[in-house]
Amino acid sequence: MALITDTDVAPGEPEPARLQSLRELPRRWGSPGALHLAAAPRTLEPALWPENSITALRAAFLRCAPRSKKRWEQVVQADDPALAFGELFVPKAGRTVTGTDGELAAGTPVSKGEFAQELADVPGDRAMPFTVPICLADAIRFITASDASTPAVGAP
Repeated sequence: MALITDTDVAPGEPEPARLQSLRELPRRWGSPGALHLAAAPRTLEPALWPENSITALRAAFLRCAPRSKKRWEQVVQADDPALAFGELFVPKAGRTVTGTDGELAAGTPVSKGEFAQELADVPGDRAMPFTVPICLADAIRFITASDASTPAVGAP
């Protein structure tokens, strides 16, 4: 089984205790199978931001929020676009990135589930390349390996 989660800590911070607790699940359940824990640094959304994936991310975002082209431009123009992209999914009260005007981005948060569904449809279009984050690629390799008891490359 592959379990995908976020660390929910800033880069350089210690790993949260809950990740070790998750790694122990097979033993606690008495499961003979292997578990691969794929933990995105901090939160998954900024990990989706590699330069060549921006067109696909934009397409999926605009499918979720068709009248939000200005909001997308704020993300692209931010000092840290990956972080600003991640903040598309949180309520305004939880945002930290400000635009060039010093104001927090407006707009309701995008549903992570809806965005994931839209993004899943985008990579089929060759005109919109998408790079799968390493933590997800490792989880996919793990669950598709012919010998599921052998950890994928890079598995924790």
